Amino acid sequence: MLSTILLIGTLIAFGVYIYKFPPKSSSSNNHICMDYSNEQMSELNVNLVHTMVNGYRDKQLRYIQNTMTKDAHSIWFDFETIKKLIYHTEMNVKKNNNSITSKHLGLRIYYANYPEQSTWGNPYTDLSDFLNDPITQQYSHLHTLVAIPTIKRKNGINADFNPTDVQTYTTGLKNLEYYSNPAPSNVIPGMTVTKSSRASSNPSTGAQNHGSLIPPANDTGEGF
Repeated sequence: MLSTILLIGTLIAFGVYIYKFPPKSSSSNNHICMDYSNEQMSELNVNLVHTMVNGYRDKQLRYIQNTMTKDAHSIWFDFETIKKLIYHTEMNVKKNNNSITSKHLGLRIYYANYPEQSTWGNPYTDLSDFLNDPITQQYSHLHTLVAIPTIKRKNGINADFNPTDVQTYTTGLKNLEYYSNPAPSNVIPGMTVTKSSRASSNPSTGAQNHGSLIPPANDTGEGF
């Protein structure tokens, strides 16, 4: 009887402990969708940020604006857009290849330029919503960014890949005709996030490129 009472007491105490101090995922790089609560937030020196941003505006941006009337100097993304790209990349990798861990994954940021407005909607249906907003209507030829997931191959190279296309895990995108020289009719299963957050049935790879460009969007929220 005493041993039963002790066992019940132990189980209750253990349950209370687990409730108050739930186990956390390891913060090592061997897991996907990790818990970073035990790690410090990444930080940058404020003076360094000022120096780098001002350096871009004084050099690259000034040179660009010598050849065009204006260009964007920053781009804004909402957190949910960034989290969704990372989440779907990690979960597709986990589903397709269990041996790949987060330490193999990354994000390449390409400097990019929005195409001529006449191509929005046809062939670039991802941009059709931009025609309905007086701010985004001004995006033609402005500087932007495109984020592409990368995977580390056995040779140590971080290659662009499509998380939903298993063959790109080993070859990357560059060496596949379907990606490097796509025909107008080619459709690439992937994640697309547009201004209207339409579903991922559009012809694109696992990428995100539609943020808010400043200018033409209001820059009053900028700190640098």
